[in-house]
Amino acid sequence: MKTTIDISTPLFKKAQSLARKQRTTFKALVEAGLRVVLSAPYQGADAIVIEPYIFVAEGTANKSWDEVSEILLEDEVARFKR
Repeated sequence: MKTTIDISTPLFKKAQSLARKQRTTFKALVEAGLRVVLSAPYQGADAIVIEPYIFVAEGTANKSWDEVSEILLEDEVARFKR
């Protein structure tokens, strides 16, 4: 199904960059993100609560939050590509 969404330019550029790194499409990233949000328990019309990931992984100790969140997003995309 085709649809149009309006998102911020910085968010789009970041997602597009990740898609290239993952050798996937922007569409696949959007679908993976929607799956994550839709699998979260419903908390009311104004609240979407996604349980945080808590992990200790080798090589993440000196990473910024942006780098760690990109690693997590890459993991989510990989899970849904299987």
